Amino acid sequence: MKESYIKRTKRTENFTVLGNRIFESGFSPESLGILCYILHLPEDWVLHKTQLMKTFNIGRDKMDRIFKEIKSKGYLADVLNVKLNGKYNGVHYVVYDEPLTALPPTEKPCPEKPCPEKPTTTKNVLYKELSLLRTNNTKEKSAKKADNKVLDNLDFLFD
Repeated sequence: MKESYIKRTKRTENFTVLGNRIFESGFSPESLGILCYILHLPEDWVLHKTQLMKTFNIGRDKMDRIFKEIKSKGYLADVLNVKLNGKYNGVHYVVYDEPLTALPPTEKPCPEKPCPEKPTTTKNVLYKELSLLRTNNTKEKSAKKADNKVLDNLDFLFD
């Protein structure tokens, strides 16, 4: 029986570290490749679907399917960008190296009767926080300044 080996070179610069959880998430090969490519980019990189479409020579529909899959597994969030006059100005994408998962309950569940409040889920929290960011974004004086603040303000989602 023949044996196979994986030989790795020790790297000290110009490399990317990815958690194994990404590879265990059940991504399609295309989505996994795009996600790994995105995660190798610098943190301040402005992500555009059109740039990815050119880089990988794929169409809009396929890229939309890939983004939908990455988003469904919790590795991507999109934030609508609205100008001061209320007009739509595109989408900001936030890509995570760990998936957003449901938050642990803060209180014990009510065993005898249903709890009066809706359960807290990541989707609810993310929606509220991203809505707050959109609201704050419309109040900014400079669109360029607002673009940077939206991405900087997302750190609170993991505190």
